[in-house]
Amino acid sequence: MDCKRTTLEQLRCRAVAIMNFGLLDGRAFTQADLEKAILDTGYAGCENADKNTAQCLELYLRNLGSSGRSGPSGKYFEELTRKVFSELVDQNSNKIQPLTIEDLADVYLELSGYNNNVFTAKKSNTNYVSQLKQIKFGTQLKRKETIYVWLKSIKQFVDYLSQDYEGDVQIFTDLVRSEFSTQPDNYSRFKYTWQRGKDLSKIYGLGHPLASNFLKDLFACEFNKNKTLSDQLGCYSAWCLKLDRHVVRLMSVITEREAFSAEIVSKNENLVKKSYKESKNSTWLLSENTSADDSIAYDVFALADVSESAPLEIDRILYMCASGDFNTESIGDKIKAYTHQVQRYEMLLTGDLKLRKVIEDFQKHV
Repeated sequence: MDCKRTTLEQLRCRAVAIMNFGLLDGRAFTQADLEKAILDTGYAGCENADKNTAQCLELYLRNLGSSGRSGPSGKYFEELTRKVFSELVDQNSNKIQPLTIEDLADVYLELSGYNNNVFTAKKSNTNYVSQLKQIKFGTQLKRKETIYVWLKSIKQFVDYLSQDYEGDVQIFTDLVRSEFSTQPDNYSRFKYTWQRGKDLSKIYGLGHPLASNFLKDLFACEFNKNKTLSDQLGCYSAWCLKLDRHVVRLMSVITEREAFSAEIVSKNENLVKKSYKESKNSTWLLSENTSADDSIAYDVFALADVSESAPLEIDRILYMCASGDFNTESIGDKIKAYTHQVQRYEMLLTGDLKLRKVIEDFQKHV
């Protein structure tokens, strides 16, 4: 595909087609519904995370929980987490003081009543209470259990807020908004948000994709969900890009560094990045001094910019189509595409919708 406006227009149309596959009840989703799904980001209960430090910490932990790593989950754990951070943040000053991993483990234990069921959405063989007790008393765990990784990451994020922003998230978000507002053009906006994600990714257990996603969610309150993303390019979140495995794989084909094949769906992410960097077949190629991550990110920006949009739109379209997960409260429904992932990749990348075959395959499993 070329880096031009019609490419993003094609991706939008194909994404809507993927949304509508397997819907046998007469519904038909439109590009307006896709726009709402793109902007429907963040977590319920964290709408004021850019101002409220306790909500910010909850949002941070929920982003850690979206990494795919198995760990505590469920509504009871969410409620417990909300209580923990409300306890640790001074409600009058909106500030949190530096703390230790042992402190965090102790508060979780006390507020959970030492009840392991609070940490799980369903029956689990993992004894989180036992792990927290070991952490509280400084006992070395046999391996880096998820709950240890999360607590250490939270501790370092609190240190980050305390050291530079007095432990108050609003001081942080006000500064970021101020700096973002002075960026002279779209490329400068993108470079600023990309570097912000890099800086935050140095925190233990985070990484650049999660860091960028967290910052996107943190500032998502700026969005007006009744407008298109193209009308809201002044919002910080519009320029955020989570460079996950789906974006990496799909961009390698979109930029013609690799031809589409079923194997691309499961190809190792690092191998895709290696070929992305080494490929000489694409007109999108950047300087050899540019890292693979930076090169992919710039290509996403270039495609968005030529289409008068922003990286978040491409990020969300690629993720939703690859995962088949279009869950969105904005259109009052949870949409799960009734197609195999290989078919969704092919539909998005080639436009070959294979209507008859896909519907027949779907009906066999109804």
